[in-house]
Amino acid sequence: MLHSVHKCALLVVCLVSSIGSASAQSDDVCAQILQFGIWETHDTSDATMSSQSVANWACSAASRSGGGNLKLGRVEIGGSSSSRSDACSGASSNFQQSRDFRESLKKAAPELVSAWKSCIGRNGAHASIVYRSDPMRFVIDIRHSDIDRGAVATIVSADNFACSISRSEMAAGVQIKNGKSISCTRSSLADSIAIDVSYVPRFPAQGLFIPGVVPVPAPPTVDQIESKIVGAYQVLLGPEGGCNKGKPYSAPQRKAKIERDKSGFKATNECGEPSRLNVVSNGTITLYEKSARVEIVGDSVKIVGGDQNVWWSAK
Repeated sequence: MLHSVHKCALLVVCLVSSIGSASAQSDDVCAQILQFGIWETHDTSDATMSSQSVANWACSAASRSGGGNLKLGRVEIGGSSSSRSDACSGASSNFQQSRDFRESLKKAAPELVSAWKSCIGRNGAHASIVYRSDPMRFVIDIRHSDIDRGAVATIVSADNFACSISRSEMAAGVQIKNGKSISCTRSSLADSIAIDVSYVPRFPAQGLFIPGVVPVPAPPTVDQIESKIVGAYQVLLGPEGGCNKGKPYSAPQRKAKIERDKSGFKATNECGEPSRLNVVSNGTITLYEKSARVEIVGDSVKIVGGDQNVWWSAK
């Protein structure tokens, strides 16, 4: 099991939907697997399952995909998009993973690591990314199967990062007779990095990609909700439509609004129907006798109901 291994790796798969067996990788699948690389971890206690940086990546990757769905090979992590708050929760850039999330990762890791090793160990010259426990650091790992014959790898990128070998030397060509590991540090965690690797003698050129990490925002506190929730809202109806036969996925012309009175908060929907609004906990309110999720980004407020109707603050 993953948590009992002192040093292990998780495959970083942002776009790969299936990887097949470790012994029979197609060129296309291997190109994708090597493009995104693996994440090496050292903190493997059962309490956290893996290093905090892996939790940060996994949860932020889930947020970039539109919710809790995060595919690692054939294993889908986190369930439906509505379960993101259950799979990943936390404040700032530190996240905790739910038990189900951790168990899914444990099951996924052996297959994913085996696939990466199979791809990087094929005949020829191959490069990949290995992420360290510090999410700012990564290694460009280049393997060359013929140790008796040298090869040169040309490594170029338009993005901003620094490495143990100067960028000008990398662009001019690096000898990789016995393979090469180049340690690098990114200038910004939020910015993605694209790297092109070509070889002499000529092997297939490769593109490597390091996605930017955008932390999933913590749910707003009760005080933050109460200070920002008053105002007018544009309503976007979900699949069930809305009141007065509002059509699914339409945007009614009349705005909803939230006001504060002596009794607390009062909501009025796009049909003029009133409801008491209660701030229940961080990120959660009730209105029209149903629970709804609140997200705050800057001065903008987004309210998502259980019926998938959305209220956006209209400034």
